[in-house]
Amino acid sequence: MIERGKFRSLTLINWYSAFLP
Repeated sequence: MIERGKFRSLTLINWYSAFLP
């Protein structure tokens, strides 16, 4: 289940990166 949390964190970072120039 922790792996899922890690994946969520990665997606969040990816989303943030995409939002940033």
